[in-house]
Amino acid sequence: MALITRFQRDILPLLASEYFHSNNYKVIKCEGTSQEKGDDHFTSNTCFINLVIQFEENAPETHAIILKLPPEDEDFQTFMGTDVLYHNEVTMYTETIPAFLTFIRNRCEFSYNEYDLFPKCYFAKWENKKGAVVLQDMRSVGFRVCEERVILDYDHCIVLLKTLGRFHAISYGMKKLNSSFFHQMTKKFIETMITEKSFFEITLGRVVEYLERKKEIDEDTLQRFKNHIKEPLKLMMGLIKPKEPLAVLCHGDFCRNNVLFKYEDGKPCAVKFFDFQTVRYASPMTDISFMCFLNTTSEFRRKHWDEMLSVYHRSLVESLADILGCAVTGVEQEYTLEMIRNEFRNYAFYGFMIDDFFLPEMVAGPVEQINYDEMAHKTMKDLAEAYAKIGGDSATALVADMVKDMAEMGVF
Repeated sequence: MALITRFQRDILPLLASEYFHSNNYKVIKCEGTSQEKGDDHFTSNTCFINLVIQFEENAPETHAIILKLPPEDEDFQTFMGTDVLYHNEVTMYTETIPAFLTFIRNRCEFSYNEYDLFPKCYFAKWENKKGAVVLQDMRSVGFRVCEERVILDYDHCIVLLKTLGRFHAISYGMKKLNSSFFHQMTKKFIETMITEKSFFEITLGRVVEYLERKKEIDEDTLQRFKNHIKEPLKLMMGLIKPKEPLAVLCHGDFCRNNVLFKYEDGKPCAVKFFDFQTVRYASPMTDISFMCFLNTTSEFRRKHWDEMLSVYHRSLVESLADILGCAVTGVEQEYTLEMIRNEFRNYAFYGFMIDDFFLPEMVAGPVEQINYDEMAHKTMKDLAEAYAKIGGDSATALVADMVKDMAEMGVF
């Protein structure tokens, strides 16, 4: 397996030196268990490796790891913006997460483990458009991806939003106690949002055409929706711009694809986050709205979404009180549930505009899914047109449900 050879030759010596602090080692076993370029993580090649390594005269150690490398095709790298994606992810694993965990360790001695939401990073480097990320394979300690590829049930949503509340609370705590350092840290990330005007015009066109044809909403609501997306790129650029006091360091691609669950008695009980290639400093609701419209059904949103925001808010304020060492009531007065609800209404269009094209891709069958290797030799307009067709009316109906739900929520 080519990636295994590359790992042993180029990466393992650096990993041994920088993580294990030893250049005197013997590889007992370095075996690839699988190699893939996944449907949901198409910007990287990944290899799952079982490594047994012995340092000096110590007993051999076994490490289950994931090797993550950019695709070799340079056109694909350029098309996907791999240089920026890996810069962000490496910065997150080598600087931000260690800073977060050091901050929490100093603030929350007894609850520290509740904020350790990330896989162990053995190695991460990106220089001159080359590098790799090596992480702990969390399957070895009982974590796994949710079996359902798109839709999450009530229990998964509850534990996911509770965990996100803890993650976002770290930002608020650092802003209060070490604001200068926190903001310097957030400035190291590079924005990854699509900036081609025609892309959003084309992708949003499918739901507009569908709603006009199907007449599932009244004319006044439809017109208000069309007015809201009249300048979609300007709208999106405004939605990703941080606004105080609620801006946090966001995961940036917060959905079922990029989280791992641990289960007890068949129910999810813990979560780990990964894939930080699109991390940004923005409204916390960019994370939540994206997950809301991608990973829940319209029926679920109408029945449970207010409760989901309450779950997130409760976790946020309790975690922040823990970090600050103060009473929850004081934090609740500063970060009220109504503020969170208003923030969701103000930023719901972020999740909608991404899921407008991403959800049809996720629900499409393998035959329909976009071939990104081929698309790398085309334009963003070509990609938008492919997204606008995939899944047909059945997929567009799911996007139309988002529009109806946003209208019901008072978003527009």
